[in-house]
Amino acid sequence: MENKGGSQIYLIRHGERADQVINPSRKIEFENDTHLTEEGMNQANQTGQYLRKTIEYERQENRPFDQVIIESSPFLRCLQTASCIAQQIDIKEIKVNFGFREWVPSYIENPLGLLYIDLKTKDDLSKEVGGLRVLIPENYQNDKVSAIKDLKFPETMDEASDRCKYLTQDLIDIYKKSSDQRVMHIIVSHRLLVQEFGIQNGGNNYRFQYCSVSAIEIQQGDQGTRLLVDNEIFYEVDKVDSDEDEFEDDNQNIDGNLV
Repeated sequence: MENKGGSQIYLIRHGERADQVINPSRKIEFENDTHLTEEGMNQANQTGQYLRKTIEYERQENRPFDQVIIESSPFLRCLQTASCIAQQIDIKEIKVNFGFREWVPSYIENPLGLLYIDLKTKDDLSKEVGGLRVLIPENYQNDKVSAIKDLKFPETMDEASDRCKYLTQDLIDIYKKSSDQRVMHIIVSHRLLVQEFGIQNGGNNYRFQYCSVSAIEIQQGDQGTRLLVDNEIFYEVDKVDSDEDEFEDDNQNIDGNLV
């Protein structure tokens, strides 16, 4: 039997946020949900190019993916990052997954319900993501208040780490059962979850960089998973990302506000 390889799961951090730079070129409209900088877009595009090369390499090695899925945290910076990646690999839609939302501790106001997707029109959102289709869960659209109540707030870091672990384990279990289909499943999320996903699967890279990637491949049979990428970046940098040493918390911007 031909070994076509297992499905792969990628967790990718968003690109550089506008609230982390001095004098951003575009005005920040919502302090709770800032957009990407031009550099953040560039980081996301280069990450998408890396994924395009990965898809092409697997095809040449006779291990093509049958499907590529892109999901995103509901925060604008993640949706814009997902959009850049999707356009590089010719994917036309992004699924919003609130399970991979930002970790929000008790000392910060809950931003859910106050995000770009909540306060702007569908046309506005479409412009922010290059015209791609954004699929927001029906339960959130139909009863936002109840949907938000179902999402734990506040969370400790350990609880957010466990959330990542449980959600990704569910995906692993699904792809183990559907081994006849090879899927590349891309999830654009936040620093803590991307880092924890790598560590939970054998990684040891604790650096904090924009568009960092952690990825695994689900092995066939009872072989478990294999770490492919350990919280690494795939774009050119002249300096360490601004928040790597200066900011301990991905939830705060220069003024200490939620982003």
